[in-house]
Amino acid sequence: MPGFVMFLPVFVFVLLVFLVSAIRILREYERAVIFR
Repeated sequence: MPGFVMFLPVFVFVLLVFLVSAIRILREYERAVIFR
């Protein structure tokens, strides 16, 4: 169980980074579609 507790913060951090990058890509895609 301690191993999972140590892994949890890393998983949350990776999830946050993934969400931020996904939002950034979606914004770039929307900008490209609007400019088209």
